[in-house]
Amino acid sequence: MCQAKQIRFIIGGDLVKTDVNRESSYQKRDQNMAGYYLHSLNWEPLRVLIENPSIEQIAKFTDLFFLRLERIRDRLENGYVMYKWPSTDASLQDVVKSHFAKENWYQDLTSDEGDAWESALCELVELENQYGDKFHGGDSIYWNAISDGVDHHAKARSNAIELNDFGKRPFHYVRPDLPEMDWLWYPMHSMHTPNETKKIAAQLRAAEETIFNSGQPNAPQDYEVLCEMFEEIIPQKRALYVRVDT
Repeated sequence: MCQAKQIRFIIGGDLVKTDVNRESSYQKRDQNMAGYYLHSLNWEPLRVLIENPSIEQIAKFTDLFFLRLERIRDRLENGYVMYKWPSTDASLQDVVKSHFAKENWYQDLTSDEGDAWESALCELVELENQYGDKFHGGDSIYWNAISDGVDHHAKARSNAIELNDFGKRPFHYVRPDLPEMDWLWYPMHSMHTPNETKKIAAQLRAAEETIFNSGQPNAPQDYEVLCEMFEEIIPQKRALYVRVDT
């Protein structure tokens, strides 16, 4: 049980269930606050998507990706040609299927291509019923609770790889061994297996005292939101899905 339970700060009220007809958080974001949107997903269909996607999953992803490629083609400059992506939806499916088999989906993509691939994936899992997208906390949370947790483990020299990946590591993505300001492409989401989610919760709770004593705005309140989410989704073995809001 989290210390924050005694304080009972809640942001935005009850959990909001996803409706297939609603806009996803990628389409509509709160521009008043920078931070994270917290979601959870059904792990089994998500696992299939990232490990061995079905023909139906490939087709639905391709439809979304194709739309994004068309938007990018309209603004491409000379010499910046996306030669590997066919210009028809049907031909694109085979290329997408091959790309899904790669260990790192983003390594050989330009920044625009990476954005297109990422946003298509996020739209897919948020709007397709099989992934059971659930939005937690009623609003975005600010950066501070997570950054306090990361700082706590850095000072303690403890291994908190999963917490460090919060909001920064999509599936099939390897973070560059460079300062973040030098990254050519910066992810706007992260997804975490149920086991990784459990580790993130433990690492965050280990930093509870640091978070409450840091004096950072909203850190205790956001810690409470995170605790409540973990207490719901970990027993259900759901995947954590974090969207970055800037």
